[in-house]
Amino acid sequence: LSYALFVVGECLGMNYIPAYSSRLPVKEADAYRKLAPFFNSDNVSAITETLNRAYSHMERNANSKILFMDVSLSINRRLRHGARG
Repeated sequence: LSYALFVVGECLGMNYIPAYSSRLPVKEADAYRKLAPFFNSDNVSAITETLNRAYSHMERNANSKILFMDVSLSINRRLRHGARG
């Protein structure tokens, strides 16, 4: 979950900072560039809130299978809406 938050931050940097350079390996940076258009200012706060809430639930011993399924569906829904407009 913390890595997912890192990915969101990297994608936002690629979207909003013109000369953004990260210390990622080339293959990883290419994958993030392809993923970056799906993150925008409209959906990023909801995605980070979802990930932080899931992290909190994991600390409280939530059922990981159910939690990750819920998180993946929630993020998928938000990314699809972010790609449209």
